[in-house]
Amino acid sequence: KGLGTLVTGFCFKHLRDRKTFRLYSGTRAGLLVVDVLFNLLMFKSSRTDKYSLMLTFLVFKYCKLKINNVPADIRPPFGSLVPFIALFMETRGLTRREIGVSLGVMPFVGVFVSPSVGAIADRWNIHKYALMVCTLFAGAVHLLLLAIPARAHPLLVVESHLSCSTSSSYFQDCELSPSPSVHTSGSYQKCQNKWTNFAATVGKIKKERTYSEADLNCESRCSKHKSSGNVIFCFSDEPEDFVRQCSGTIVLQDTITFCLKNMSHVLGGKALADQRNKTCKKYDIEGVEMDEVEYRKLLCDKTVSLNCTTSCKEPPSELCPFQAKEFDDVYLQLILTYLLANIFLNPCFCLSDAVTFDILGDERYKYGKQRLWGTCGFAVFGLVSTAIMEQAREKGGHLDLSPAFYIFAALCCCSAAIASFMRLHGDVSCGRNMFSHCLELFTDVEVLAFLLVVLHMGMGLGVQQGFLFLYLKQEFSASPILFGLCLFANASFEVKLP
Repeated sequence: KGLGTLVTGFCFKHLRDRKTFRLYSGTRAGLLVVDVLFNLLMFKSSRTDKYSLMLTFLVFKYCKLKINNVPADIRPPFGSLVPFIALFMETRGLTRREIGVSLGVMPFVGVFVSPSVGAIADRWNIHKYALMVCTLFAGAVHLLLLAIPARAHPLLVVESHLSCSTSSSYFQDCELSPSPSVHTSGSYQKCQNKWTNFAATVGKIKKERTYSEADLNCESRCSKHKSSGNVIFCFSDEPEDFVRQCSGTIVLQDTITFCLKNMSHVLGGKALADQRNKTCKKYDIEGVEMDEVEYRKLLCDKTVSLNCTTSCKEPPSELCPFQAKEFDDVYLQLILTYLLANIFLNPCFCLSDAVTFDILGDERYKYGKQRLWGTCGFAVFGLVSTAIMEQAREKGGHLDLSPAFYIFAALCCCSAAIASFMRLHGDVSCGRNMFSHCLELFTDVEVLAFLLVVLHMGMGLGVQQGFLFLYLKQEFSASPILFGLCLFANASFEVKLP
């Protein structure tokens, strides 16, 4: 799983999303032959009960082919958060390669952390308390990820003229060059150009993406010429012109500052050509915010020309291309916090398995039914998280992943509370003899063939868990509810019907 995530993350550096997933699909199709040959080999094989039990124990205990096969009564349903970690990392400005490294390293961390915590719990027989502590801290540390700031994006800075009159106001801009210029100013990058160069690009983005993803939130600071005399600015919601009085807010300052919430709509709309200069265009201003109050338009008591500097935060990469600095301080903060979260999260697997086997006692054959509840919880809370994110997206316009973290933390608290009521009966063991009989298994050719299939399936799981939702979001502008339906479909096929 970790190897598949690492390799795919580095492939994204040199291939487009579609090519990377085509490469992955081709590899899966080729290795499907290995799966079929292995199944035929196993059906014809006369494996003894000893080998069958050892092989089953190795697969279900340590390989962890499915992250959602967990007992729901003592472990939180990871469907509420774990599948969306890659999306969260993208919101923090991480590149595909950084996401691949972050997600790919964590399974290897679990190989060393889980046996160590299990051995400590075995030494003092504190499995229940170790499970409670790991579960609570896993939820708490995951919440700390929300406090990590996003990587700074360059500002889109545009110098232009604003023509304001009693009936309308519009930006007047002339084309200068076919591509924007990016330079560093202070602690951030500035992408400086003219509106006309961006208009065609904005229209293309609006056709390929949703409105919210193509939107530009900008702030304009405009000042009048000294020769213009006194000017009265009117921010109004009324359709009539500003002739004698203003029905909105009057501003008498020489310099005004206002926000534009729909600049992408203005640039993507129909621009009027300047009759005197064919290379210049006029972009009518619609939707102005002044002192946190929204107005329909900006008017003036007379015709006046203003010099404006407009700054837009987090512009799309098509508008303002820049090279992000990888593995910087933001990445270091995120990877260390995520590492700490996995140090507490990974031991929950072996601890909960050990506690479950102890509670079942002689009825250990019912262990599969306990794991079935984890699959159901994965499907249910995957849908719940995505439904809440869908509602938040409709109100704010942008994908908000914080509900998934809060739900996960709440479920961790519930899981710890449930674990506190459990009573252990015998000698629980989860850290001893972990790698015993492994060498004996590796000497068998058929077992090695099976482990090859397991390795292949784990790599596929790592690719899907790390990059499937990123691919759907970027290529198809998929909504969060589609992610939940994907998780629900995945979990549904794991439920065996009578």
